[in-house]
Amino acid sequence: MSYNFTKLFGMIKNGSIIDYLQYKIRRQRILSFENPIEYQEKLLVQILQYACQHCDYYKRLDISIFSAEDIVKFPFLTKQIVRNEFDNLISDEKNRLLYFEARTGGSTGEPLKFLNVPGVDDIFQKKVWEYYKYEDGDIILALDGATIDESIINSGKYLYKKSESQIPYGGYGLSSMYLTDENIHIYVRELLNLQPSFIRGYPSFVYRIAQYMKENDIQISFSMKGIELTSETCMDYQRDLISSVFKCQVFMQYGHTECCAFGFTFDDSMRYRIEPLYGFLEVIKENGEPAEKGEVGEIVVTSLFNKAFPLIRYKTGDYAEFGSKDEKGIILNKILGRTQDFIVDSNGEKVLLTALIHAQHNFRALGHIERWQIEQNTPGKVIIHIIKGRDYNDSDSAEIIDVFWHYGRTKVVFDFCEIIPLTLRGKSKLIIQNIIE
Repeated sequence: MSYNFTKLFGMIKNGSIIDYLQYKIRRQRILSFENPIEYQEKLLVQILQYACQHCDYYKRLDISIFSAEDIVKFPFLTKQIVRNEFDNLISDEKNRLLYFEARTGGSTGEPLKFLNVPGVDDIFQKKVWEYYKYEDGDIILALDGATIDESIINSGKYLYKKSESQIPYGGYGLSSMYLTDENIHIYVRELLNLQPSFIRGYPSFVYRIAQYMKENDIQISFSMKGIELTSETCMDYQRDLISSVFKCQVFMQYGHTECCAFGFTFDDSMRYRIEPLYGFLEVIKENGEPAEKGEVGEIVVTSLFNKAFPLIRYKTGDYAEFGSKDEKGIILNKILGRTQDFIVDSNGEKVLLTALIHAQHNFRALGHIERWQIEQNTPGKVIIHIIKGRDYNDSDSAEIIDVFWHYGRTKVVFDFCEIIPLTLRGKSKLIIQNIIE
C-alpha cells in the first residue's frame, strides 16, 4: 500500500492520517511480536470494546467487555444480519478511517457488501512462501480468475506480468477466464517456458492444466518447490493428480474476502495452521457450542483490525474439523467446504459433498472427467453436468450412480455437455444447490 503526496495530503485533511500511521505500526508489530496469542487477545479486546462504543448494532447489545473471553457474549453475525444492519455496523468514525467497499463473490447467489480496511494478507502470504523455501528470484505464477488486458489476448498470448506489489500472490499470471480446449496448449507452453518455482491458484484451474499434461504425456523439465491451492474446495483426487504431474508438494491456503482468517497446510497431514494475528477464529457446532478435538462445526470469525465495519462472530458458511490450540494458535484437521456444499438425500437429510466424495478412496470416474458440476432442485435427485475426459465411458457413469445412491441415497441424471460456466471470478462451482433450507 503506497501513497503519493496528494493522497497523503488528503488523509491529513480528513483526519485519516492517524489511522494510516497506526496501520503501518500494526504491520511492523505483526512481524516482530514474540507471543502471538497474547497480542491476539489484546487486539480482540480492543476491537470488541471499539465496536460497542462506535457501531449502533453492537451498542444495542449493551455488552461489557473486560477480557477476550467476553466474546461469547456476542450473538453470531450472519450474512443476512449484515445485509439488514449494514448501516448500523458502520463505525461512527468511518470518515477518519482508511476503508474501501468490498463484496464477496456471492457463492450462494447473493453477493455480500461490506466495508474493509487495508489488510496484512501479503505479510502472511510471504510467511507461507518462506515456510516452503522461497528464495529471492523465485518465480510465482498465479493461476486464478483475473481479468486481463485485451491486447494480451489479441496477441495470441495469455501469460502476463503483474505489478511488483502482487508478487506474494504471483509475479506472473494466467487466467481461467480465457481458457478453452482450443488454447489450453498455449497455456501449458507458456507455463513451461516460464519455469515457475511456485504456482498459486484455483484447484479446478490447476487440475485442468495437470489433466491436459497427463493426457498428452507432457513432462516438466525443471524443478518446482510447491503449488498452493486456494479459493475453492479441493478434492483429494485433484491434489494427487496435480502433485503427480508437477512433481512437487501441493499445499492449501484458506482465507476469504471478509479478511478475518488466514491459514495454510504445513505438512503431509494437510492440517491447517490458522494465523492468530490475522483474525480470531472459532469452530462452532450446530448446537452453538465450541467444537472439541475431532468434532465438526462452522468456522466463525472476528476481524481484529476492521474498525470501519467490525465483523464479530461472523458465520462464514465454511465447515471444519477442529484439531487443537497451542501457543501458536489453532490447528484445523480439515476444512470440509461450505455449508451449502451439500446434497439433500431421499430422506431429507444433508450429505456434505466433501464427505461423499472423499469417502471414495478409489473413485476411478473422477480421473476421466474434465470438469463436472452437480445441480439439485429436488431432494433425492441430482443433475450432474459433465464434460467428459478422453477416457470417460459407461462404467464411469455406473460408478457415479452407485456412489451417489450407496453413500448419498440420491439418484443421478446425467447432462453431458461441452461448457460449464465459471463464476464472475473465474472459479468453478462444484454444486448449484436450489433447495431452500
